[in-house]
Amino acid sequence: MKVIGSYIRTIAENNDTFTLNDALRYVRQRVPHASASTVIWNLHYLTNKGELQRIRRGLYAKTNHKKKFSLIPDQSLLEKAKLIDQKLPYTRYCVWNVAILQDYARHQFIATYDILEVEKEALDAAAEILADIGPWSVQEKNLQSLPSALAAKRGTVVKRLLYEAPLEIRDGVWFPKLEKIVVDLLCDSPGLAFIQGTEAMTIIANLLNIHTFNWSTASRYASRRGKKKEIEDIYSNYRQNDQ
Repeated sequence: MKVIGSYIRTIAENNDTFTLNDALRYVRQRVPHASASTVIWNLHYLTNKGELQRIRRGLYAKTNHKKKFSLIPDQSLLEKAKLIDQKLPYTRYCVWNVAILQDYARHQFIATYDILEVEKEALDAAAEILADIGPWSVQEKNLQSLPSALAAKRGTVVKRLLYEAPLEIRDGVWFPKLEKIVVDLLCDSPGLAFIQGTEAMTIIANLLNIHTFNWSTASRYASRRGKKKEIEDIYSNYRQNDQ
């Protein structure tokens, strides 16, 4: 059954590895009378087709020809992260620069600022702290009032970090995961307003074509941001184009 193969692709997409029992349980939640032999046949078929790889007996994973999205911090980001660690040691944060998305875009960006996200209670303090080490530092809600001449310089936009936001730590610095960046591009936030609409969808499509992506992680975060339907629509289109 073609639908069984589709369900197995979904579980492979959303998990680093999965077992035969995982596949059986997932499929039977949707097709209660599916036989074990049918699921096993589809696992063998997708493995022979090259879509899955068998790690060991009964353990499978999606064949991965894509690379992990990785933010490489420059000195500016490292300096800002270090300062927040020192001044606000108990605050959850992440930092990145919007220019990381330029390679995936169609048009040249008009901005190259850093984005620092912190918990709501630390917004004022973080903006004030970072104002001392750059040309400017403003909270996202005040970004539109920033003079254009000043905005052209690399400053810092400080915005609220949601508790459920997917992050990763590397070399002692917290960065957003790709799933967070993609969902944020779907939101009408001032900090990313210059890459909304068609440009945002171009960037998202290019990111998904090149990098690994955890749809379960993205869906959970999208639900928190009120964009679950949008991420589900992107997933549906992605699966159709990927088959």
